[in-house]
Amino acid sequence: LSSQAQTVIESMALFDDGKIPQAVAQLNKLGQGGNADAQNMLGVLYDNGQGVAQDYKRARAWFEKAAAQGHASAQYHLGFMHEAGRGVAYSDKQALHWYGLAAAAANPNAQYRLAMMNLNGFGVKPNPVEARKWFARAAAQGDPHSQRQLGTLYAKGLGVAQNKVLAYMWLDIARGLG
Repeated sequence: LSSQAQTVIESMALFDDGKIPQAVAQLNKLGQGGNADAQNMLGVLYDNGQGVAQDYKRARAWFEKAAAQGHASAQYHLGFMHEAGRGVAYSDKQALHWYGLAAAAANPNAQYRLAMMNLNGFGVKPNPVEARKWFARAAAQGDPHSQRQLGTLYAKGLGVAQNKVLAYMWLDIARGLG
């Protein structure tokens, strides 16, 4: 681990030990210094109101700083904020943009959300083939929601040839039986 990563880990240990003001101060120092992990963590804290007052504007600002450095989790969070219209104007186009960046960086949450938007036609024409691609990538990383959706696509023949064996397989894996 880099010294910066260890410091972010140390900051979160302070947070876990109930030393919240010290943890937030340390994360702020790291975030202001350009540490993308700290910036993302500050975004999460402000987004959820954990240890700080909930403030979507500050959350977005921290996520944007980390996302500009290619931080996939921050990109996912920005996508979610736009999809939900939380602290920003609702925008499927922006959600797709941020989810696309994070999904390409193998973030399974973003892959799942991108697949759902493609499946349901949010911001794009419904595209079960594209949805299947992203569900499969997230499912391969162990995401149970994507595994269940992939099983459903195989069961219904959406975006793939109908295949009951693969449907049952993915549904069993999603239930933890695979």
